[in-house]
Amino acid sequence: MNNILITTKKELRSIFRDKKTLIMLFVLPIMIPVLIVLYGFMFDNMDNSMNEETKIAINYELSAIEKEILKNNNISIMKTTKVSKFNNLLKKGEIDAYIIYEKDIYNIYSNSTESGSIIVEKIASYLETYNKYKGEQYILKNKLDPNKVYNNIKYDIHIESNTIILNMIYSIAFTYTIMAIVIASSNMAMSATATEKENGTLETILTMPIKTSELIVGKHLGGTIMSFIVSLFSLTITMISLLAGKYYFTSFKEFNINFNILNIISSVVILLAASILISGLAISLTAFAKTTKEAQSKTQILTILSIIPLFVSILEVDISKFIYYIPICNYTEALMNIFNNRIEPINIIIVLLSSIIYIALVINIIIKLYKEEKVLFSN
Repeated sequence: MNNILITTKKELRSIFRDKKTLIMLFVLPIMIPVLIVLYGFMFDNMDNSMNEETKIAINYELSAIEKEILKNNNISIMKTTKVSKFNNLLKKGEIDAYIIYEKDIYNIYSNSTESGSIIVEKIASYLETYNKYKGEQYILKNKLDPNKVYNNIKYDIHIESNTIILNMIYSIAFTYTIMAIVIASSNMAMSATATEKENGTLETILTMPIKTSELIVGKHLGGTIMSFIVSLFSLTITMISLLAGKYYFTSFKEFNINFNILNIISSVVILLAASILISGLAISLTAFAKTTKEAQSKTQILTILSIIPLFVSILEVDISKFIYYIPICNYTEALMNIFNNRIEPINIIIVLLSSIIYIALVINIIIKLYKEEKVLFSN
């Protein structure tokens, strides 16, 4: 037991002495609040763009009802027949968009930017409202019953406010959290295997009165502790950033953020399981590496696995039936569902049980690997 603790302390001391690597381990988690702030500003600007006055130019006469609709949509009008000047006015920024009416078609022109799409949406809303008004006038003129035209079915829409935005933020934040574990584990594994082989220190250590199993467990424990520290840091700043964003950004105020004790404890257990497994996988992958560069290339597979849930979330692919069995991927999915209050106890059990099985297999494999000479010695 004493040898294990000594090895663990040695591994942690080596990483804490390497300030450059230590800073790098905490850079990825720090990106989480940066992204949350950027999203907050972006969505707030989109909301502000919808409420700001929009200036448009048109080449047709407006009816009284159209003027009222435009006023309600906060759209001001520049009326002119000189259509040739419209595009120039748009480029100069004197108008936000323009409409050319010809051959019974309203042609809307705007800039191909995010604000341009919001402006087009506002103009389309005005035209849709006016179209509905003209339809109602036709119905009344022909003495038809509007209820039989418009109210044949009834429905209510129940959507939790800003669910899509919050899910996207959770997906990115927890993907970065698991990636932070991967980076920490990979760096610890490279230091514990490839670097020691290059420096010739592994051979020296093996001449000391220490069992191979004690050496491996100590190195694994060191990687696990470092990875767990980084993951807790990532989780903490994610929660703080979201709570601060909810207070500061208008678009975040409707977020249903639930950081209760049960959720926090569950997420900490998930992160601990992730740290143990990923640290073991990193050591087993770098076992045969003779150089640090070779070890880096071998651990890339862990990084790839960690970003799969992000792409699954963006593409809205439903693989929920078996994602809880996939190592590394299942941790991100579990964390997202915990904080979205969608987690089922059976899924947590699946994640933890599968982790225990994977961890036992990985540790057994590592111990067997480190009994081979080609793993222990660089030449």
